[in-house]
Amino acid sequence: MFWHHSRERGMYRAWWHYGRHSAHCSSIEVSWGRTFCHLTFGLDDERGLGFSIALPPVALWLHIGLPFLHIRESRTIQISIHSFALWWTMWRDPMGGWSSDVPKWREGSFHFNDFLLGKSKCSTKVLEERNIIVPMPEGPYPAEAKLVEYSWSRSRWFTKRLKRVQIEIAKGIPHAGKGENSWDCGDDATFGITTGECHSIPEGVGILVGSVLHSRVRYGGWGDYVWSRPDRDEVTQPEVKP
Repeated sequence: MFWHHSRERGMYRAWWHYGRHSAHCSSIEVSWGRTFCHLTFGLDDERGLGFSIALPPVALWLHIGLPFLHIRESRTIQISIHSFALWWTMWRDPMGGWSSDVPKWREGSFHFNDFLLGKSKCSTKVLEERNIIVPMPEGPYPAEAKLVEYSWSRSRWFTKRLKRVQIEIAKGIPHAGKGENSWDCGDDATFGITTGECHSIPEGVGILVGSVLHSRVRYGGWGDYVWSRPDRDEVTQPEVKP
């Protein structure tokens, strides 16, 4: 028997395992800091019989390895409450994904806020639109910018409004890729951005410039924010004038 634990985003998790092979292993997992409710029962083709329950702030998972059952396909029964909604799954493959062919009684949800306040509808309104110049250390980049107001309304509740800036750069502003996958190891570029809450186009331009410079410093590998990257064997510090 062995155990391990971890802390992540305000939660504490601990596992106890008995057995060496996944098909024969039984385990208990306890999580402290959960914010949702659920009740789950199922058969897992790798871990055997499973049961879990969560009532904030504690959640408990129990798996019992039963190799003599010869489970070929995983199946789950689950009822959970989160995001102001009741969710249910009735004896379905937990990795099967959503499909319109599945009856709602077997997999569906009931949203309390939609029932009480009316369904949420999102609409947009362009408040300002114009051509702009994005100032970068190597030179300006022409772009198109919009100040857009988003509105979320319900028939029986107040309307929530939020302003955002959308910017499109036809030629893109270059920076290095993150280098975390095979497709983002080389040079990359930002061709557009939609900001979070933002009240003017100049503010949105500042957010765009800051985002690109952050990528250049973090993923560029040359230690500075300018795009004219020197050869890595000849990196020199910029001259500082008194």
